[in-house]
Amino acid sequence: MAYDFLSDFIFKADYTFDNYNNKSQGIINTFDTASASQFYQEEDYPFGFQVSISNIFDIRFRQQNSFNALIVSDNRTFVLPRIIMLKLSCKL
Repeated sequence: MAYDFLSDFIFKADYTFDNYNNKSQGIINTFDTASASQFYQEEDYPFGFQVSISNIFDIRFRQQNSFNALIVSDNRTFVLPRIIMLKLSCKL
């Protein structure tokens, strides 16, 4: 989602909700992942400024598991920690 307001600001956000439910093992995992950024640049000004944040909810990993008669698997995908970045851009 991107939203322009006050003619010089751009707000962007992304949100995903994952629900993992392994009924046979009684495992329920939910993951909320989100990121957002705020960008500002005046129309005739060469410099722009942005503040962005990723992994807003600071999840550590995603987990999935499965099993059958022959194989048992447990997968964990580790996620980068919450990151806040400041950005300066310049139009030449």
